[in-house]
Amino acid sequence: CCLLTVCGTDNEALLTAVNNTDFKDFEDAMQDCCAADADCDVIVTENVSDFADHSIITAVSPEQFLKMIL
Repeated sequence: CCLLTVCGTDNEALLTAVNNTDFKDFEDAMQDCCAADADCDVIVTENVSDFADHSIITAVSPEQFLKMIL
């Protein structure tokens, strides 16, 4: 976990994600909310386009992430 943050969730994050209608997918809304709460720099995902226009935290592909850290 030197490069990554594994974060949990709580009732407030759950309610924030449920009420975020910008996301089509609840799990994406949860990831974005939890990443913001954990002060993450990026979300690493194969579905970057699902986060493109409304994510608080920038989403990058695994390939982009590897280029960032290497």
